[in-house]
Amino acid sequence: MPFSGPMQYIEFQKPLMFEENYFLWEDFFEVCSKFRLDNSINDDDFLIVLTELSNSGNWFSVYNQNGERTIFIQTTEWENYIYCEPVFPISFEIIANIFQSIMFKDLELNQNIYIHEPPIGCMNDMCSWKPDISFKLRTADICQDCQKLLLYKVSLECLKQGIEIFERLRKKIVFNSNYQRNQSFEENLPFTIAITKRKLGITSEPFRKLLMLIDHFDSIIRTSVIVLSHLLIEKENIVNFFKENNLSERPSLGHWEKSFASLVRKSKSKDWEINLPQDFSEKLKEVIKISNEGKIVMIRNEQRAHGYLSCHDNTYKETFKNSLPILEEMEKLLSPLFLKFKFFHILNICRSNNNTFIIDIHNLTGSNPAFLEEQININFTNIESIPIHDHVYFVSKDLKEWYDLYPYLIYRECPECHHNRLLVSDGECFLDPYIGHRVKFIEN
Repeated sequence: MPFSGPMQYIEFQKPLMFEENYFLWEDFFEVCSKFRLDNSINDDDFLIVLTELSNSGNWFSVYNQNGERTIFIQTTEWENYIYCEPVFPISFEIIANIFQSIMFKDLELNQNIYIHEPPIGCMNDMCSWKPDISFKLRTADICQDCQKLLLYKVSLECLKQGIEIFERLRKKIVFNSNYQRNQSFEENLPFTIAITKRKLGITSEPFRKLLMLIDHFDSIIRTSVIVLSHLLIEKENIVNFFKENNLSERPSLGHWEKSFASLVRKSKSKDWEINLPQDFSEKLKEVIKISNEGKIVMIRNEQRAHGYLSCHDNTYKETFKNSLPILEEMEKLLSPLFLKFKFFHILNICRSNNNTFIIDIHNLTGSNPAFLEEQININFTNIESIPIHDHVYFVSKDLKEWYDLYPYLIYRECPECHHNRLLVSDGECFLDPYIGHRVKFIEN
């Protein structure tokens, strides 16, 4: 790190071998103790292990509470809680855990008066509700009481170095967020699109940004096809539409784009029964036009799927720069389709009285996969209109129009990571737009 002071950092080149996901802390630290011994790591030095694995306590990070100077930090899933590149919160956690392991030596965490719950904007905020980590990172502070305790254990120079690092990280985190465009718009998009849009802003590597842009294009087109097919085609004919357009087996991005064009042609004669602009069919035609002109599918095929990867980032940087306005214009044209509707996952339905029902739902809008539960009251005069438990619906804001999107959008436990996810159809398989898993379910 480019900060002078007592803390010095050395990258250890030899990997620590540990592959157990959702690991117990004691099991992990036992392997770390052997690693320290085998590699003659000084007892006064900190061993900081960065891991993609999840831990049984579901913590962002923790230090060995038995006194050994070992820390682990989870490097994944930060995008779920803070809108910046993961390197910044991970760096914050390195400093925080070093300080905490020194401060709290011989103190039980659950009895520690210096652990703040609820959070106050201090390094030692507990953040048992994980989204609170955003508040802690944006303040990147150490409260006066914690500073006093820390100064009993470390030098003033060490404390100043830590605060200087925190301040630099805070600016990166806060400014990164300020420079993200259309964040409020993003939070009103369906999750399948909002999450890929958000991921565009969490990396600065040009090639990775281009890959994220292609994913976002795919999500826009794929979600639009699923929604428009239910608006434009009779329910009993939707399955045939997906089969006829090669979307039921192993669809390519090109298949989804062509299917979108097919639906746009159908929309010309559509008298929209829902509250969409009268010129919405023209807007859809414009989406096809700029999609074709932007040649995103060709970029995907030529710069990613076929051929070698370029050694120079400038190629990808220029392509990303030229392509981003195309996607932004597509979002703008399609916004009436998405901003006038909600996506609900049905959790529970019970009759209140007569034709009034109480429905518990997950609101699948916005880019945070920790979907909030909500409750709505609605009157159904037709029993066939009552939504089906565990299905995902596309719903007008007045709650009068409900479109069952099963089996093209489903909410299930991902067999790859064992988390509940909103999954989108990819023919025989499903895609998790959040993590990127491609999975297949075996129906009983």
